Amino acid sequence: MISEVKALTMKLRKDRDSIARLMVFHVAEIDKIGKNKDNRETTEEEAIQYVKKTVQKLKEDQFANDETRREIELLETLLPKMATEEEVRAHIFMLETEHGLDTSNKGAVMKAVRAQFGALADMKMVAGLL
Repeated sequence: MISEVKALTMKLRKDRDSIARLMVFHVAEIDKIGKNKDNRETTEEEAIQYVKKTVQKLKEDQFANDETRREIELLETLLPKMATEEEVRAHIFMLETEHGLDTSNKGAVMKAVRAQFGALADMKMVAGLL
């Protein structure tokens, strides 16, 4: 996803699109995440989390204009497909039947779901399933 963000940003800059400056900011913020943590490259998981949080904050902005809405659309197209409720339910059922995981232990279930799906699972939705 990081390379997709950078490629999109370069295309927007070449086209002299007005939203390019915002995308340059997001690229810098994504790069900064890894540099602030042990001076390393940002992981895909961290980039996905950043984009998800940014989209959520932008959607909550009550003064959103056309440029903000376009920024949200661009960022959402970069996000990978999230795990569906059915996929998460199936994984929890598999953990319960094949591995004997006690589904009353929310922490263990959520840890197992996070290990399987990473940032692609909405943990609020998972908590609601338990």
